[in-house]
Amino acid sequence: MNICSLVVHTKPNNASTVESRLTALPGVEIHGGNESKLIVTVEDADLHQAADTLHTIQQLEGIVGNGSNSLLT
Repeated sequence: MNICSLVVHTKPNNASTVESRLTALPGVEIHGGNESKLIVTVEDADLHQAADTLHTIQQLEGIVGNGSNSLLT
């Protein structure tokens, strides 16, 4: 089992939308944050590896630098 933690930086006024998108992903939990940062854990889920979910998160609309320059820390 793999468990990863990260901070997802959201674009202004997009935190609630990003939060909804994140919680729809398998193995993702949000543990807090504010209007610009969400504290997230990702763990392996049935048929989904944590690494695959991290890649999906990088592509989500509403996060700062989505795509190859994504700010996941």
